[in-house]
Amino acid sequence: MCGWQISQKSVLHYKNDTKLRFYLQREMGHRRHFRNWKENLNRSQAVINMSPSFVEQMLTYSNTLYSSYQAQVGAGTRKPAELVNDRKRLAVEDMLFGSIGKEIAYSALSPDGTGLWSYGDLAVTLRDVSVAHRSSLLEENSFDFMKTHKIELMAESLPLGYRSTWKGRSHLGAAKLAAELHETMSDSEINALILTSDGDRGVDKFIEIHIFGTFDNNAIAKVVSRVTRKSGKVNVVLSGIKDKAKKLGIEFLNV
Repeated sequence: MCGWQISQKSVLHYKNDTKLRFYLQREMGHRRHFRNWKENLNRSQAVINMSPSFVEQMLTYSNTLYSSYQAQVGAGTRKPAELVNDRKRLAVEDMLFGSIGKEIAYSALSPDGTGLWSYGDLAVTLRDVSVAHRSSLLEENSFDFMKTHKIELMAESLPLGYRSTWKGRSHLGAAKLAAELHETMSDSEINALILTSDGDRGVDKFIEIHIFGTFDNNAIAKVVSRVTRKSGKVNVVLSGIKDKAKKLGIEFLNV
């Protein structure tokens, strides 16, 4: 599993001012606004953005599995990225996860079911029971994390305090974002601290989730659609997804 590599202790070593940030968290804990924000983090779920065609396939065939990038490439179900990006991706996964990197699927922590629209027009929320026991979190995109901390390929260790278990996601989020929270913020502004995506991967801001292994449609709790350009064919696909989701007890929303 993925979570076994992550220690709760690592979160308590957040940067050089960990104690200051967690004292701030504790002192603000009595304020309703801050407390509600932490509750939002605890309720946040794993969301993966996918194409309508793949979601339709998952909901239609119970034996369709969502798997990692390396697993898809190895099985011949998708093409590898351009060589330079493929090499970078494999290097990052090796540094973060070692030999289990090939089993890791990526998602984002979402407080409201929306996701990273730069990765697909449908945001698929996963049931906690399906991922909690096999997920860990990183406070930002893996590529950005490696660049930010100037982690070399042969580094013997990674900076502590930027990862957590699923159970510790509110601590990780608080350590990352507490300084940006203000009592005058609206709910939408608070949610935007946790995840922001306007379709440009270069400016996406989110907490990354690493899920070990595959999952099928039993893991899906909700599908949120933000398809803006609808052709006749796309409308047929979306209609099929909506019908199949209803039959499977999966919530479907348009935003």
